[in-house]
Amino acid sequence: MSASDFIQRISGDVISTYESAVVENVAIKYYLEMVVNFQRTTQDGNVQSTSARFFIPTTTSDVESLNMNNVMMQLLEKVDAFSGQNSGWTVLQVKYDCVGVVIVLWKSVRSSQHQSILL
Repeated sequence: MSASDFIQRISGDVISTYESAVVENVAIKYYLEMVVNFQRTTQDGNVQSTSARFFIPTTTSDVESLNMNNVMMQLLEKVDAFSGQNSGWTVLQVKYDCVGVVIVLWKSVRSSQHQSILL
């Protein structure tokens, strides 16, 4: 499965969780992370493999201005940047056990709730 296919597959769950969480909250703090295995063939015919961790750094946003589709696309752009520019790296596997979304929600100035989603 390509990274793009994977992002499309999980984006519905992430967006749905986000939408249900923001109903009662005014701000959200989020962090997304994904580990991808890559491989490439060198000029001498050897196959190289590597893993890379991609993340969207912890960010706080007003719930009305946050577009989770754009956030998910930022993650995909990072994968594309790694495998682009004639690097030869192709996505071998998205490690399902290494995908995480952490959302911290604020209802008021004094209270917060932490919600982790591992997809």
